[in-house]
Amino acid sequence: MKTICLIDYDMSVFGRVEQVTASLANALCDRYHVYVISLCTTGTLNYTLDERVTFSATAK
Repeated sequence: MKTICLIDYDMSVFGRVEQVTASLANALCDRYHVYVISLCTTGTLNYTLDERVTFSATAK
């Protein structure tokens, strides 16, 4: 199975880019190993990710 990595600046904010990133990750996890990396997290994740999606965040 191939791997896909999606990178977002801050997944803890409510924004259109973050919503699309979460939706895309959830849709792709049926066929790929999906990783979501948040470069600068200021709080908790505001979107629900499928349990098959690996989420990683760096501290600010």
